[in-house]
Amino acid sequence: MLKKFAVLIVVGMFSINFCFSQNAIQTTKEFSIEGLIEKNVSINFDSLKLYPTQTIDSFVITNHLGVRKSTLKNLKVVALKSILNNISIKVESPKILSEFYFVFVGSDGYKVVYSWNEIFNTEVGKSVFIVIEHDGKNMDVSDDSILTICKTDAATGRRHVKSLSKILIKRAE
Repeated sequence: MLKKFAVLIVVGMFSINFCFSQNAIQTTKEFSIEGLIEKNVSINFDSLKLYPTQTIDSFVITNHLGVRKSTLKNLKVVALKSILNNISIKVESPKILSEFYFVFVGSDGYKVVYSWNEIFNTEVGKSVFIVIEHDGKNMDVSDDSILTICKTDAATGRRHVKSLSKILIKRAE
């Protein structure tokens, strides 16, 4: 009996420690675009409102197995491509752009990668968005804060970045 109680106490202590050691997602109010570009840029909620917006009725977030995790409704979004069109990448020739990629970094360190061709040369680029409002709430008051989604992914949660803190523009070596 005493042995079972001791095991229960140890398991309980590890469970509590595990729960409190998770990376908390710190909300973001802006994100930077930096890397191999002419000038680093900072984008906040006010500047996002200057871009053309689109609406999406609902967006289902699934895990890598396709299991539904949640659904966002009544979204107001900005196409990522409209933001990146204003960024001057340091490149000697347009042919070299195929060597570039974008690393999206969340405040918790989660990273997602898109290639330049994926954004600018495929249908995927037309479906990557920054959410500025969902369920009637502005994202600046949401726990997800600056949120990115890709509508065409099969497992939508894999490239779903909460609290985007920066986009790094890099070149493959």
